[in-house]
Order: sequence, then structure tokens, then C-alpha cells
Amino acid sequence: MRYWQIYQDISIVTVARFNCDICNPLNLYKHGVISLDEINSIDDKVMRVESDIVSFKTRSFELFCDMNRLQVRTEDCSRSDQLSDITLSILRLSEISPKAIGINATFRFGLDDLSFIAFSDRCLPLAAFRPMAKKALLSEVTFVDQDTDLENGQPRSVYCVKCLAKKINNHQLVQISVNNHLEMMDGINTAKYYLGETSTIHSLFFNKCRHFISDI
Repeated sequence: MRYWQIYQDISIVTVARFNCDICNPLNLYKHGVISLDEINSIDDKVMRVESDIVSFKTRSFELFCDMNRLQVRTEDCSRSDQLSDITLSILRLSEISPKAIGINATFRFGLDDLSFIAFSDRCLPLAAFRPMAKKALLSEVTFVDQDTDLENGQPRSVYCVKCLAKKINNHQLVQISVNNHLEMMDGINTAKYYLGETSTIHSLFFNKCRHFISDI
């Protein structure tokens, strides 16, 4: 199936007790977590650095930290390894063990009318609804991946497939989002395993999405 990719993003959310001073961008630069180019690209208008909250945006990623949560996000998903590196570096500098980590991602794309009908049938057995709605099409469906093994680093994954209200260039907009959530059994060691210091975390999501769409 041919589709028109419109948008994608990916974020890592870490639940722990954070010292926000560690996430000050100057401190992260001092410890080699982010580069001078990233420091120089920070938008001062939206930067916030206080004792209980830090948020800033560079040209490649956004960071938000309060005393209970750290989120690092990018719309350039080829940089997903950088999100892992930043998260793990902050955990090491903080000398804390996370309580939970989530990888959240969004994949938004457009389909022409025939492709959208085929995609809708792929997601739901729409024929079963036609006694009630003769022209049933996908609106929204949520499902949970039961292949979960929290003790061995296999997260709980919740997927949502949603038809967005507007069309662009006669293409129906569809969004697939996922939340991969893992409670930490062994603190930083589980975090290292889950985030994958030697592999790209976006393969958890985007490769699956592309196969799901193209197989129709």
C-alpha cells in the first residue's frame, strides 16, 4: 500500500526523583551530554531553568524535567539513539535508579480513499458492523500487545490507531501511536537494557508501523 508520511516523533519518559539542576543545559554541556552546537541552537524564548523545572528546545530535541519526571523528545526519529544517551547520562549524573521508563511514539500518514478502505478493513472486521452502518469505516481502535515480560525487559505496549478529522490533498489522515511502558526491576541496569545502548529504539515502533501499512 502506498502512503504519504506526514509526521513522526518519539520520546522517552523516565519516572524518578530528579535534581533539576543536573538538567540545566550548561551543566549537560559541561559533562559532555550535549554539544556546543546544541547549546547555541537553544531558543531562549521558550527556555525555562528553575530549581524545580527545566525545559528547553534545541534544533534536534526537546527536554523537560521536573522533580518527578524527565522527558526527551524529537521529531527527527533517526536521532532516537541520542535520546537514549541523554536519558542514561542524566540518570548516571543524578546517581538515581528510575522507577519506570516509557517510549512513546507517533506515526502520522495519509491514504487515498481506496487505500483507507483497505486499511480500515485491516484494522477491524468492518463487515460485522454493516447491519448497523452500511458504510462503516475506521474511526479509532486501541489494542494491547500481550507479548509482555516485565521481568525480562519486554514492555507493556498499547497501540492506538486513529482516523483524524481533516483531509490533506484528498488523503485521509491516520495516526498510529504507541506507549511502551516498563517498570524498572533493577534500576539503571534495566534502563540500559531497555533503552538499548547499541541499537536504535525507534525500531521498536516505526518498522512495525511500516510493515503493518505496506502489507495491506
